Amino acid sequence: MTIERARSDASSALTVLRRGVGLVAVATLMGGAVGYFVSQQAASGYESSVRLLVGPVEGEESVVNASSALTATFGELVSDGPVLVNTARQLGLAVSNVETASEELESVGIGPFFIASGPVHWWEGGRELTFHGKLGLAFYHDIELELLEPGQGSDFYKNSLAPDGQIVIQHVGFEVIDVGKWVGELTGKGFSEMARGKFKAGPISVEFAYLDTLDQAGFITEFMTPWRFGSLNFSLPRPLVHLAGAFQKATGIRSF
Repeated sequence: MTIERARSDASSALTVLRRGVGLVAVATLMGGAVGYFVSQQAASGYESSVRLLVGPVEGEESVVNASSALTATFGELVSDGPVLVNTARQLGLAVSNVETASEELESVGIGPFFIASGPVHWWEGGRELTFHGKLGLAFYHDIELELLEPGQGSDFYKNSLAPDGQIVIQHVGFEVIDVGKWVGELTGKGFSEMARGKFKAGPISVEFAYLDTLDQAGFITEFMTPWRFGSLNFSLPRPLVHLAGAFQKATGIRSF
């Protein structure tokens, strides 16, 4: 497949995404492409679905080499013990307003979205910050869709917003047991950590980190742990998220 064809297909996919009605198809294709991207070695992993969906891709040797290093690292980690829980667990979408975006997507059959806001412990640029944000969660098949507002305390999500206010893909999230291991492997190969965070409510917590893979993959990479209750790991049950979102819509309370 030529680079020109890949760019054309990527542009078409994102145009459909921004219209809202095509998010179902894009989420499915992105999930499959990124799962392939994570699981393959450099020789075959880079030269396929990832090129098709996340371009633009430049043909310079340095970019191709960096991309190969990234996919090789994923491949090594996947084969090195049970560190990976799910590939392509989450599609992060930057939006100017979570409630407006959720209504738009719910109108085409995606959701209902469970919406929540609150403080998050945040580390960025060598500083510890208190970030306050709002997000919306829903599932399409096995892909968790996460709507993210700019929030307060950091410009991390704000910097990903589209100038015209449309929904855009901000990151692809991978659920892993040990976030530190994955971050260490990638930073050791020259990729930079953009931000790291931890949400904690009583005994329940989740940790996550964002890596700058924009030049190589076309999106930010997020590593996140499963939700944890003490020493117990668990993923958010889809029926529970759906029920919580439906309750919010029925009561008119669209955010907790």
